[in-house]
Amino acid sequence: MIVEVRTANQLDDLRDLLTLGGDVSIAVAYVTRNGFGEIESLVMDSLGKKHNIRLVVDLYSGITEPDTL
Repeated sequence: MIVEVRTANQLDDLRDLLTLGGDVSIAVAYVTRNGFGEIESLVMDSLGKKHNIRLVVDLYSGITEPDTL
């Protein structure tokens, strides 16, 4: 299933997807430590349930914080 999130409540939508479980792929332009901190516990819970989460980000723009990954 592909879900494109285009609402003002993107964080809520992502929380809903991670809570549903299953494998999730997330494609974003960049990721920061603060941004990942918003969903970290949900990601860790999903991984603990043997769900795969794939995060696709741009590493060449200089915006993504490598230590976050």
